[in-house]
Amino acid sequence: MSAKKKNFFQRIVKPFRLQLLDESNYHKIWSLKVSKLKFYSAVIFLVLLFLCSGAALIMFTPLKFLIKEFPTSEVRKQIIDNSMRVDSLVNLLEIQSRYLSNVKKILSGEINVEFPAGFDKNRIYNNDEDSLNEGLFPNLIRDIRLLDKRANISGDISKSHYSSIIFFPPVKGVISNTFLYNDQHFGIDIVAKPSSIVHASQSGTIISQAWTFESGNVIYIQHSNNFITVYKHNASFLRNQGDYVLTGEAIAVVGNTGEYSTGAHLHFEIWYNGIPVNPEDFISFN
Repeated sequence: MSAKKKNFFQRIVKPFRLQLLDESNYHKIWSLKVSKLKFYSAVIFLVLLFLCSGAALIMFTPLKFLIKEFPTSEVRKQIIDNSMRVDSLVNLLEIQSRYLSNVKKILSGEINVEFPAGFDKNRIYNNDEDSLNEGLFPNLIRDIRLLDKRANISGDISKSHYSSIIFFPPVKGVISNTFLYNDQHFGIDIVAKPSSIVHASQSGTIISQAWTFESGNVIYIQHSNNFITVYKHNASFLRNQGDYVLTGEAIAVVGNTGEYSTGAHLHFEIWYNGIPVNPEDFISFN
């Protein structure tokens, strides 16, 4: 060890004594033996302790909200909620885009679906541009209803058209609302236990899988012989749009989604050539 380093080490470890004396008689009251090394170490320790205590006080007490840039718990919750809403809207837009694409394919003939006699597909398109109107599906249903009323159709098409067609019960449960064509209730409501499995009533392709305000999570399946089945108010989907499903295959979970739902149930519809028919004509729910 060099002489300079040795002298430096000796200086910082050299002890000093601090004393507290009575001024009147110089009697020693208190004394402390300390070196420069101990003094500097104590100062550094106290500074670190102060900084850590201040940081902990700001992070774990309401004092942090006095800092302008620090978000409150309500702001953080709002940020998270907004992020979830944006993600949900993105998913919804994707679903609606696929739905409109499938409907457009049906209308253009890429998917073979027979429409009622006299139904004008061009009414669904804008006159000014080659795009689908906003609110496409409600307009489609409204046109079908108008055609049905003009033809004085009661919803009971001649059963000879589909006497050999067999459908599978989509879910086990009790029918709470029956098919009422005049009241525009184009299906049946089947009350089932929450989280019961919804089955495909017949083999076919899922042409649409979407969420709507009125009906919640909805699935549309295109079958052979121009049949379409509709499953509404599902809690969640088990298969994806475009999938080919077999009769009795699980496609969704019974739920209570949508403004028109008042409890866990499945609203089930069967459409034949674009006209709703009574599901109880095909399925025995006893």
